[in-house]
Amino acid sequence: MSRTIRFRHLIHTALLGAVACAAQSAEFVYQGRLDDRGAPANGRYDLRLAAYGDEKSASGLMAPIEFPGVEVRDGRFELRFEAPLAKEREAWLEVAVRDVGAGNFATIPGRSKAISAPLIGTCWSSTGDSGSNPATNFLGTTDVQSLVLRTGNAPSLRIEPASILTGGLPITASLVVGSHLNQARAGVRGAVIAGGGVISGNDPEWPLSPNRVSDHYGTVGGGAGNIAGDDAGTLKDRALATVGGGALNRASGQLSTVGGGSGNTADGSLSWIGGGDGNVASGWYSSIGAGQQNVASGERSTVAGGYKNAATGDQASVGGGWFNLASGESSSIAGGYENTGGGDRSTIAGGFGNLAGDVFSTVGGGTWNAAVAEYAVVPGGRANCAGGAHALAAGNQAKVRPANDPGSGSCAGLSYPGGEGDAGTFVWADHQLANFVSTGPDQFLVRAAGGVALNTNTLAAGTDLAVASRSAGANVDVLLRRTVPRGASTWLRPVTPPVLGCTSRAATAAATSTTRCGRPTGACGCSTTTRSSPPRADGRRLPTNA
Repeated sequence: MSRTIRFRHLIHTALLGAVACAAQSAEFVYQGRLDDRGAPANGRYDLRLAAYGDEKSASGLMAPIEFPGVEVRDGRFELRFEAPLAKEREAWLEVAVRDVGAGNFATIPGRSKAISAPLIGTCWSSTGDSGSNPATNFLGTTDVQSLVLRTGNAPSLRIEPASILTGGLPITASLVVGSHLNQARAGVRGAVIAGGGVISGNDPEWPLSPNRVSDHYGTVGGGAGNIAGDDAGTLKDRALATVGGGALNRASGQLSTVGGGSGNTADGSLSWIGGGDGNVASGWYSSIGAGQQNVASGERSTVAGGYKNAATGDQASVGGGWFNLASGESSSIAGGYENTGGGDRSTIAGGFGNLAGDVFSTVGGGTWNAAVAEYAVVPGGRANCAGGAHALAAGNQAKVRPANDPGSGSCAGLSYPGGEGDAGTFVWADHQLANFVSTGPDQFLVRAAGGVALNTNTLAAGTDLAVASRSAGANVDVLLRRTVPRGASTWLRPVTPPVLGCTSRAATAAATSTTRCGRPTGACGCSTTTRSSPPRADGRRLPTNA
């Protein structure tokens, strides 16, 4: 030949299909591709096809067949022929080519192996078929056997029909793709492994393993070392579990889900983990968004994220942070570090080392605060203790005594009244590094080394209490009452303005007189103020001050 003509097979499966069809039909279909001078050939060529028993045998299985003037378009051609190869288990095909009407054929180096074994269905063109009917033309099996596709001679896709039939057909099928060691447990139906997986210990970078579905209708989307199901017991007790991907995740609760991440376990029924590392959702309906080594073990409990947080109470929640524990039913910790919500329906907004230990108790934030009685509140600050029911402690080391010694924490080391503790008491303490402790229930206690002011923010040096009028220019009215035993000599000592007003007033209980000082009303100061005592229940009056 005066030019180089090169032949190459379109795909190996084209040869397989051509020879395998001989088991059912005398007609063969052979598809190939022809290059002329390195480009896809166009035109007509003479072709010759011969079949041999092995790759090098000189003995043909049949006489060579010549195909004159075969039309080649864009390098593709098709040969149809009949041959006595139906009983052969395998054949090696050799192709030769020449220009139309030329002399000798040029044999294409190398033979192509094709197996002459029974093939299910009809041969399909490698370039696509037309006019097929999906009711009768399909790839697959007609008995209850798996369909397997291989790559690199390893099973890479398996479709496994269920053993339960209805109307003679399997009720569902399992799909296993990826590593040939990915597996749906024997007898499992409706399983899906969409890909991933690896032979254990064989990946040079990742110490991973195959994916597995152990219970009915489980799903693994990809990744490696993931398991949908508990891999123990019956095939139905942990059904419908899902792992989206990632590595070494396990969705072992019925209808549980792990979206991804690494080493996560959704063990509770209908539990959910979005991702992260080493998280465990073991309660029914529990959920963990992400983070690391978090635990949601209470029913309907939630941990949004963070590190080593735990929601162990039913309906408990932790928003984030580190080492937080919401153990009370419906308790809530928004974040922070080492906080404990031990009371039912208790709340901690954040901070460090705080405790909300009784029903409806609340800590807003701060450090080492404790609200350990029902409805007790610590809004923030440091080392405060709201130990009485309905009590409030704020600032620094403000202490409302609890009923009993808790043994540790901010409420330890005090005296303890029993009962409900100092219920209803309010204690606010300034920044002094000393405890300021209640002495009874329903008290309002304030420690303010810089003084106390009402309706003003002006405090003169040395002033303990300053009271201003609610309205500018008006007098200040202060009513002080004190019950003293019979025989006492003092009812009300003189006070220094502007605590008391300077105008004369009529009182229903007793007359009150003041000494004028010549200053305008509402702005004057008085050096002394005397009042008669209020009437006693027996009509007598206590002595007045001089």
